[in-house]
Amino acid sequence: MNEAARRAGLALSLMGIMLGCGDDDEAPRAGDAEIEATAQSSWAPGGWIIDYSVEGRPIIAEQYGLGGPVLLLISAIHGDERAAVTYGERARAALLAGLAERAGVRVIFIGAANPDGIARETRRNARGVDINRNFAAQNFGEGDGEGGRAPLSEPESRALTAILDRAAPAAVISVHCCVPTMDYDGPGQGLAEVMAAAMGEAARFPVERYGSMPGSMGSLVGIDRGIAMVTVEFALSEIIAVDLQLDGVARAVEAAADWIAQRASAPEIDGLEIIQAPGAPLETLTGRSAGGLTLRAERLGDASGPPTLLLSGLIDGDRRAAEVAEHLRRALIHEIPQPAPLLMVTQANPDGAQTGSGRNADGVEVAEDFISGARTSPEAAFLAERLRISPGLVIHVIADEVDSVATWGIEGLEPPARLLDRGRPSDPVSRAFIEAGAAVVVFGVHGAWARGDDQEGDASPRRDPALFSALARRALTSEAHCIGDGRCDVACRVDPDCDCACDYHARVCEPAARGVVTVCGCDPDCADGAAACVAEGHCDTWCPAGADPDC
Repeated sequence: MNEAARRAGLALSLMGIMLGCGDDDEAPRAGDAEIEATAQSSWAPGGWIIDYSVEGRPIIAEQYGLGGPVLLLISAIHGDERAAVTYGERARAALLAGLAERAGVRVIFIGAANPDGIARETRRNARGVDINRNFAAQNFGEGDGEGGRAPLSEPESRALTAILDRAAPAAVISVHCCVPTMDYDGPGQGLAEVMAAAMGEAARFPVERYGSMPGSMGSLVGIDRGIAMVTVEFALSEIIAVDLQLDGVARAVEAAADWIAQRASAPEIDGLEIIQAPGAPLETLTGRSAGGLTLRAERLGDASGPPTLLLSGLIDGDRRAAEVAEHLRRALIHEIPQPAPLLMVTQANPDGAQTGSGRNADGVEVAEDFISGARTSPEAAFLAERLRISPGLVIHVIADEVDSVATWGIEGLEPPARLLDRGRPSDPVSRAFIEAGAAVVVFGVHGAWARGDDQEGDASPRRDPALFSALARRALTSEAHCIGDGRCDVACRVDPDCDCACDYHARVCEPAARGVVTVCGCDPDCADGAAACVAEGHCDTWCPAGADPDC
């Protein structure tokens, strides 16, 4: 962010006037009582940094729901299984929309169990250890050494074990890729069958038991501890369309929550906050929506100065925007330098997320209530309370008719041609932040580049939201971009290192445009003789009809 935008972010009084924020000693507002009561409960919904990865990335566990038995939901233990990474981002949107409350369970959720592996795009962690072979299972010594020198030698496996010990789950679900199956351990067959049935015919995974691998979570949980354990394995995109799989697994997890609620009792357990990593700079602030769902804001970082705000869900309840916001949240936490503290509210209106609208359960337009300063709704009151220090930069994610970017107060942020550049933001919430002195970038989410669902050899989107997080990185840092530095910048419209119109992001050698056979010679993805529209065993869908013998 440029210096002018940073100075603009210091306009605290302006934002206070806009939001109607007065002194700390003024009378309580709507939602305050719920916020205070929630904060006093040891098992209040919240998030905790339970440990740090080898390279220092936070491992975050969150709780959703207010009571009932516990479902432990884990994703992306293997960092190169992009389907699991994608699911981990999208699952959080469903949890914020009330999945646990509807089922009457508590969900302990770890969406990025191997953050170093995700960043490196490797199966193992930064020390080369397979986390899912490093658990203290009785069969640990039967492995080939990929699980490390000793069980629990890695901070990632220690963190997951600590959660397992503390949460006393009725069942554990771990999401992987890429052999389509509901693989169960221990007494998990019934749960696996219910989950498979809920997926629907178009994307149903078979229920199988592959056996318990040495030092795996399945061995520890299912065999040694006798807890229902299901390992969900996504399919390669060539086998089942990714959208069908993501939707099917989402239904499967909802069915799992219902199954657990009906069959398991809730154990007496202590609060998760006692295993927060010492000095961890993460604070979760919670409240209640008009419909009784959990409102959630996260503060990350201990730096001083105006925060960067990631906001979604205030204007609309669109699922696509929520999922891109969750991708940005993970990138902000794990991959993007943090020059200022972060405030993340990725679902400002969980009631609206259930109905796909901007209204809460009382029929109030939450965005209008927020902008006007009336704050009659608990959602607007909750957000306003979090924004007593006005943000220097706002990253606002909304639904749009096309994938687009709009900016104000940020220099040099030029989206590539694939994203429509709308210039100054026009939505009322973003304009209110601009008037209060903040720099703003709006990501309008339609779907083509925000979701995309055809990753070669995996179930992760090829056209995934990483294009948006690359632009977020540009807005947050002072790094030089789009210059001749020997590296083709994915988010650049023009870069001297990229002298033709190719896709430098997908790790696939592509032609310059759809309908063109010739590949782009400068594309770094074309190394090692890679080529498109040839017989390489994969149908390149961007090739013109008849130009690829694999199609």
